[in-house]
Amino acid sequence: MKSNFFFGLLTASWLGAGAAHAQVPAESPVAPAESRSPNVVEAERRFNEAVAHMDAKRYDAACPLLKQSHALDPSSGTLLNLGDCYEQLGSTGSAYRAFEEARELAVRAGKSDRAGVAEIRQRRLAPLLRRLTLTPPADPPPNLAIRVDGEPLAVSGASSELIVDPGSHEVVASAPGYVESRLSVAAPEPGQTTLVRVPSLTPLSSVTSAQNEGERGGSSPLGGRQIAAIVTGGVGVVGVVVGSMFGLRSQSKHDDSDRYCTGNVCSDPRGVELMNEARSAGNASTVSFVVGAVALGTAATLWFLELPSDSGTATQVGLGPGAVHWRGAW
Repeated sequence: MKSNFFFGLLTASWLGAGAAHAQVPAESPVAPAESRSPNVVEAERRFNEAVAHMDAKRYDAACPLLKQSHALDPSSGTLLNLGDCYEQLGSTGSAYRAFEEARELAVRAGKSDRAGVAEIRQRRLAPLLRRLTLTPPADPPPNLAIRVDGEPLAVSGASSELIVDPGSHEVVASAPGYVESRLSVAAPEPGQTTLVRVPSLTPLSSVTSAQNEGERGGSSPLGGRQIAAIVTGGVGVVGVVVGSMFGLRSQSKHDDSDRYCTGNVCSDPRGVELMNEARSAGNASTVSFVVGAVALGTAATLWFLELPSDSGTATQVGLGPGAVHWRGAW
């Protein structure tokens, strides 16, 4: 049953002591189990499970159960316990809202004692509250919707003040036909207010037009001559790199052959073999350097030399012995 220790909670509130996690009586006398609805039975089960968690100071597990219990069977007593649970977690904004809802529900049910408890708890929390003042865009689109941490916010032409918990909060603005806008806002210090202006939304038509424009102009801005210069330059860089590699290999083979040869005269077969490998690598290095140099020079000419307008893209680049040749229609 949702009953027990109500007067303990009431006394703690009047004395201004720390929050007391106590069960509060049900709104009406408990009916026989067989006559209660499944929702009421399940609400009571979750309430009792939540109180067990609170007794063990597992508030993060207790709060969701109390919220679920209230959704199944609305009760000002459950809300008072939920507010107490949130306060223990440091979620001052959620605690204040739970006490406010408990007060309103208790007043409607004629439960003045519970309404008094809720009001006292609200007054005690008031100096610790953190607020966001949200101002809608200067030119709000039709059917503008604003959500804070997933909860909808009533939108009007004026600013809206919202009590929030410590930490970061996500503000999302949306409207049909517009790109959704998202903001992450940090809660201010206790007792402070942060002003937040929701940015203007961008029409989807503008984004689509920009994308279409980009697709229409998405072809390469380079003409055939510039493309040929890039390709030829790539060949030149490869030639220089390969030439350097063969040059290093040639030098290494020469150094190895010195152990078997005197100058260019080799009496040992191993020395002859190393000398031949050194000469082959040296020749390959020379050819690669020549090709690389010619290709780089050709690339520079293609890129910087003023030739007829780039009106076409038919380009051929070829590699020949010691030279790079290109042909194109521009």
